[in-house]
Amino acid sequence: MKGEESVPLAPVTNLPPAIQQLLPEIAADAGRARAQTLLAIQGADPDYVRPHIAAIDAALGASSPGIAGLAQLLRRAEEAVSQSQPTVRRQHIISQVVLRKFIEDVVPGGRQVVRFDLATGQPRLVGTGGVGYVEDFVPVDSKTTEDLWQEVEGALNDAIAASLGGTALASPTHRSTLRRVVALHFVRNPQTLAIHNQSFSEALQQGAIRSAETPLAAEAFRRRYGLEPAGPEALRLGAEATQGRLVNLHKDGGLFRLSVQRIFEHVSDRFESRGVEILTPANASSEFLVGDLPAITLNRGTGAAGLAEGVAVDQADQVIMPLSPRLLVAIGDRVGSRSISDDEVNEFNRLQVHLAKDYVVHRPGAGLAAGIQARRM
Repeated sequence: MKGEESVPLAPVTNLPPAIQQLLPEIAADAGRARAQTLLAIQGADPDYVRPHIAAIDAALGASSPGIAGLAQLLRRAEEAVSQSQPTVRRQHIISQVVLRKFIEDVVPGGRQVVRFDLATGQPRLVGTGGVGYVEDFVPVDSKTTEDLWQEVEGALNDAIAASLGGTALASPTHRSTLRRVVALHFVRNPQTLAIHNQSFSEALQQGAIRSAETPLAAEAFRRRYGLEPAGPEALRLGAEATQGRLVNLHKDGGLFRLSVQRIFEHVSDRFESRGVEILTPANASSEFLVGDLPAITLNRGTGAAGLAEGVAVDQADQVIMPLSPRLLVAIGDRVGSRSISDDEVNEFNRLQVHLAKDYVVHRPGAGLAAGIQARRM
């Protein structure tokens, strides 16, 4: 940024409405290339924005990241939805660092975990490569999102060791890692994709109606047809044009790629002001298991849990996730470390089974199969 502090933006009347709408987003972004900014740029169309870079820089003043910074934002917005960017076929929904904590040497198969398939009720031994991933979850630019995962994973082993050793809460670095790993698991799962698709369909209908009542519809009509809009029908066509790019981005997967990043950033922001609680079983023979939707929102007031029961992050007292058979971390309104009873361990395990999509994972020697069958029924 040109200055250390952003300044209020004066009204700008000599810029097109679509560009004016971008100004607050870019000012708030401060050159960080957050997903909300990249989405806004994509909605306006980077090719349309590019000729206005100098005017945007002038309009933002001290809140501008500069001409080079604005150009970089446009490049990042284009790369995030580009079919030519590097991709990763198998993408994590459960960290390999976490899965390895549930490994045990089993003769003759070697180091394995138990994958308990909820549809069939059958447990089977697999390596960690046999669980914890979805193919083509983010279909474009997925190398970037995998790099984010690796960044969090790189600090996770130390944070888990410190949590089990009783020193994690004294370290801002470990607290940040624990918050970020729960946030990332909350976002990176098939449930997010289902909610994204549903939300997009609903927002598209509502957005077209709202857009027809704004200057953006008239601007879009002029850009597409080269004519001044005359009447409601022209404004409706303009509104549909403003939605066209988003529809194509949704079909290609680019919109979901940016949505995953946006939700992660939103949840991480929320978690920064929340406490970290570290829970370990009091009984040496009690263990946690982990499901394929491992980060679960809880509302103690209503007893509801998970997005399927309507508990979003902002409505949750805690978001809990097991990080090893002997460690569960809760992000929320409580701070500290405590040992928990078998009843509490069983309740957390029940939630993992109840809210899992396809399977849960546990250590082979944990003896949890009968309990999973009972909870499954």
